[in-house]
Amino acid sequence: MSADAKNWFSATELSLLGEQLVAGLPKTMSGCIRRAKKEDWLLREVKGRGGPGGVLTEYQPPASVMVLIQSYLLANPEFFAKSKTRTRSDLAKVSKEVFGDAPLRITQNLNHEYDAALRRVAEATQATVRISKQFGGSLPVEWTSLIQELMAIHGLTEAGAMQVIEALKRQT
Repeated sequence: MSADAKNWFSATELSLLGEQLVAGLPKTMSGCIRRAKKEDWLLREVKGRGGPGGVLTEYQPPASVMVLIQSYLLANPEFFAKSKTRTRSDLAKVSKEVFGDAPLRITQNLNHEYDAALRRVAEATQATVRISKQFGGSLPVEWTSLIQELMAIHGLTEAGAMQVIEALKRQT
């Protein structure tokens, strides 16, 4: 590692790295804190850095994780500078590029199709949890994601979902 390499990271910084799929880090601050505690990472408190009570906790990942982080930061030297300067208008531009005017159409939709879609997703999520429990909670994530999508978007019933899972189990 170079002398100027960053060795200590806040949970926020670790989660930003996780969002970029760096070193298998969690994508949330709480997930990063849990992992650091579970794996007994070194930590330090830095005063006056904006954390609760003016104290920010920073973590030093183990060498195996640090190598992956440093490799990513070497290839993306402005990574943390960019993440701090993103504004709402920047995010709106990205949203427009990705989704076009779909969010605007949704908010203007008088038929409440968006609310109905959210209800279908929530119902599909609950159904997927029930189905997973019937199989001992051991269904692969990709199966539950598929079932959820089929239920929310294509109207698959719970009985139909059970048939799909049985078919998937026979194929493995």
